[in-house]
Amino acid sequence: MKLQVTLDKMRRFSLLIAFLFCTDRVARLEAAVVHNLSSIFNNQPSKNWVILVAGTNTWESYRHQANVYHAYHIVRANKIPAENIITIAYDDIANNPKNPFKGKVFHDYEHKDVYKGVVIDYRGKDVKPYIFTMVMTGDERLEKEGKKVLKSGPDDNVFIYYTGHGFRNYITFPEGYLTAAQLNDILLHLYKKKKYNKLVFYMDACYSGSMVLDLIPPNVGIYVTTSANEKEESYGVFCTDKQIDVCLATEYSYAWITDSEHSDLKKRTLEQQYQEVKKRTTLSHVMKYGEMVSQKNTRGEIQFYHQSIMKMSAFVDMSLSDLKKRTLEQQYQEVKKRTTLSHVMKYGEMAMGSLPVEKFQGHYDLQMHQNDEAKKVKVVDRKLSSRMHLFSISRRLMGAATEEEHEAAWRNLHRALQLLHVVKDTVADIVRDVMIHHKPMVKRLPRWDELMCFKAVFDQFQTHCFTIQHVPGFAQLSVQLMELCEAGYEVEATIKSLHRVCS
Repeated sequence: MKLQVTLDKMRRFSLLIAFLFCTDRVARLEAAVVHNLSSIFNNQPSKNWVILVAGTNTWESYRHQANVYHAYHIVRANKIPAENIITIAYDDIANNPKNPFKGKVFHDYEHKDVYKGVVIDYRGKDVKPYIFTMVMTGDERLEKEGKKVLKSGPDDNVFIYYTGHGFRNYITFPEGYLTAAQLNDILLHLYKKKKYNKLVFYMDACYSGSMVLDLIPPNVGIYVTTSANEKEESYGVFCTDKQIDVCLATEYSYAWITDSEHSDLKKRTLEQQYQEVKKRTTLSHVMKYGEMVSQKNTRGEIQFYHQSIMKMSAFVDMSLSDLKKRTLEQQYQEVKKRTTLSHVMKYGEMAMGSLPVEKFQGHYDLQMHQNDEAKKVKVVDRKLSSRMHLFSISRRLMGAATEEEHEAAWRNLHRALQLLHVVKDTVADIVRDVMIHHKPMVKRLPRWDELMCFKAVFDQFQTHCFTIQHVPGFAQLSVQLMELCEAGYEVEATIKSLHRVCS
């Protein structure tokens, strides 16, 4: 085939690429850094524990590992002891063949390397949900192997950060997934075993609000914020780098990291950070739930249920703030403001919003805070998470320098679009079959029963239809299956329809 034919193809597909760009909801904004956060960390660094998790692999999910690497540098700069930081990341980005900057990972267009100096405790095949569970619960088997596990006690503050993919009631790992029920069990275990004084969880994933909605009570010392509510996706940012063809960060995480980086975290509260992030979130609703005042309750009465959480912007907020002045609420507001395309949520004990961010992310004195008011952080080029893979492939198609590169990119784009179309039709057929052959048995299932219903349906979908790791757009489609459970259809009826469609 001659070069002219190739050029003709590129022109022919330009409309398709433009369409993808438009449907990807590209947005640009300039987010000013606000400097009021809450202390997240104990005044004694040794009494602080941090767990950082990037729940993805492959080049297309570059942004999640970049989030974690930047977060690592923030908590280390805030004097959290290295032995108290547990980092879980696949580590296939820095030296990926597609990386034009070998051995480096960037978090924005400034191209400052965030990979150098990061200590990764669990990488590659160890990035699994059961490993995360063992780390969180202080598993003795891992400890005997010389691995790090959470060894916190009743006087310690714990900060957990997860960034990756998610869908209704699930967050994912390269191999497997963690359900809302499983996360609930982990947190309940930590509470019963008195493994923390206060626990803060920042969760950055599509539909991340569904992981804690109606599950975490307000009186167990847990404060959660999410990058999205239970019904929406989250967004990537810095997605049109001239040399790197993937998104470099996520909106929620970049916001809280930079807020922490440029705020006095001794003064900044969690509530202040939440409000700041909320203010910067212009294209979605930032939410928070729970009682404003902590209440006493007996351990026997505890069954984790909901209140809301926060969103991605918190991550950058953390790296740009003085954590001794910054409270959890300040960081939540900051992340919420800067996360513009989805709703930042917070759940759990709302009274913890007045705590300084430093009690969880560490504390240090930096001269750079003196001129913070003059600093601005530009968050640009947002992309919807479920469409990022199409956007990246499209960029490769348009930037192909040879006929071979162009043909390969076109085949990849065609396969991705075709697969998404097939899966979309499959889910629609399942829903249609259920509604034709069955009727809802109840008006609404209890929250826990909904979780169990969806898990049963989802497991069968993975076995008989498609695995979610192969379908980046499944998160959006999973909502339709969850809605069958919410509508009161019996799980057996839904599974029968699923078998008919996927057999």
